[in-house]
Order: sequence, then structure tokens, then C-alpha cells
Amino acid sequence: MISVDKEYILALRHEIHEYPELEFDLPRTLAVVRRELDALGIPYTEQYGKSSIVGFLNPDCKDFTIGIRADMDALPLTEKTDLPYASKITGAMHACGHDAHTAMLLGTAKALKALEKDLKCRVMLVFQACEEGSDSGAREMAKDGLMEEIDLIIGMHIENWLEVDLDAVRALIAEVNAFGDQGIRSLVGAGTDKGNRRSRSCIKAHCRNWYS
Repeated sequence: MISVDKEYILALRHEIHEYPELEFDLPRTLAVVRRELDALGIPYTEQYGKSSIVGFLNPDCKDFTIGIRADMDALPLTEKTDLPYASKITGAMHACGHDAHTAMLLGTAKALKALEKDLKCRVMLVFQACEEGSDSGAREMAKDGLMEEIDLIIGMHIENWLEVDLDAVRALIAEVNAFGDQGIRSLVGAGTDKGNRRSRSCIKAHCRNWYS
């Protein structure tokens, strides 16, 4: 059974929330991601896109690769709350939940690392910059060949109007979050030649179900 360290995720979310950063200018956030991946013993690269990190679990298993994606950037807003972990940066706030997304992906990394020897595929942990800006951090990563390495990529988005424990976590396509006009085009990536190739029509049907 997968063990999720909720306190670990909450602590990281609060840390990231206090120091929001915008678009591709994410030195402190990237330092947190590097620190945690190093502590977990998870190798990573920064070769894809700008100000982005990709970690690897079960890196030698390349028959099938699942990507799990989180965005890291905040919004150019000034936070006006009394939260103990409120933004300390005037003009920047994690108002769209990317602090939670980043913390949750690190929590996922920690949980899966404990099961790494049992994984039947490679997992790529995609920490993406600039989802909110005029440029697309996802597009920059794709330009550098990220999707050529991935067969299936998933993500998620928190919603502040949903109650805790409601069965409302939806599997989203990372590319949809980043630039929706691309739709589900890259969900299946390059596919494989070992019987794992997905049907695009089947994937599209699942995507419609996720959003319905």
C-alpha cells in the first residue's frame, strides 16, 4: 500500500506559499524541489525547458513511461490574508494552487520512491515553470523533447470549493493545463513497440469522462 506523508506535503506547501515566484523566475522554488529530490535520492535533470526540473523513478525501465506534472509559478497578486504562511512577497501570491501542486508532486515522489523496486514502468516527475505567464513553460519543455520520452502524462488541479475527501480529484493532461488549444494531442507521447500503444479515440473518451 502507498503511504502518503500528509504532514510533509503540508509543510512544503506552506514553505512554497510564503515565497511565491513568477513565470520562469523561480530560483527559490527550484531550490526547494532540488533539495527534496536530493534528500529522497531521486535523480533529476534540468535539460527540458527553462527553470524546470524532471525527476526519475525506476530510470532504467524504459519500456513504458508515465509522466506526472505539476506547475510551480504564482500569480502577480498581493495576498491580503491573515494566514500564518501568507506570502511574504509583495505583488506575488500562490492564488491558483501551484504551491500545493508542487508540494503534492514531491509527496508523490516520496511515496513512490518507497515502492520504486515494485514499479513496472519509469516515472518522470515533471516540475514545470510558467503556466501562468504569456509564454508556455510546457511548450518549452516539449520543444526540448520531453514528450518524446513519455507515453502517458497526467496531472491534477486543486479546487478550493471542493470539500476534503470528496471524490473530485481528476486526472488532467499536463498539456491541457499549460495550453489548452493543444488539447489531448500529446497524451500518448511516442507510444511503444511492445504492445503498450494506446488508442487515441479511447484516450479521448476517458478525457471527456474526466471533465464531465
